[in-house]
Amino acid sequence: MVLQGRVWKEDKNWLIEIPLLDLMTQGESRGDALFMISDAIKELSGSNFKPKIRGVDHNGYFYLQCEDPDELLPFVLKRIRESEGISLREAAKRLKLSSHNAYARYENGEVKIPIGRFEKYLKKLKGLDVVLSAINLKNA
Repeated sequence: MVLQGRVWKEDKNWLIEIPLLDLMTQGESRGDALFMISDAIKELSGSNFKPKIRGVDHNGYFYLQCEDPDELLPFVLKRIRESEGISLREAAKRLKLSSHNAYARYENGEVKIPIGRFEKYLKKLKGLDVVLSAINLKNA
């Protein structure tokens, strides 16, 4: 699974963001900024997965790749819920789930969420109409 982000120079610093995660940081160099965003994701997720940055183009767009979507999807759900400022109960209500515990199991990675359901949840939680897919960027 991949997420798109962008890195660019502003004044003396390099800024980097991944809009879907509502995550932005900076570094003294482009390489430093790329390291910082990867490190921020590792720290915020509290898990051991290692995101990889792939394909930085001349406009600064890049892809953050995670080999196993089951590691990234729970983190994305939690980031979106937190960035929207809603509780587990409110998220479960918006998604018409039977309880907030059912939703919490997705965020905790206890229950794997299919990509199709994840896309529907993004639309209901953040108002995003996106299509995600597993993309192999090994040759990018």
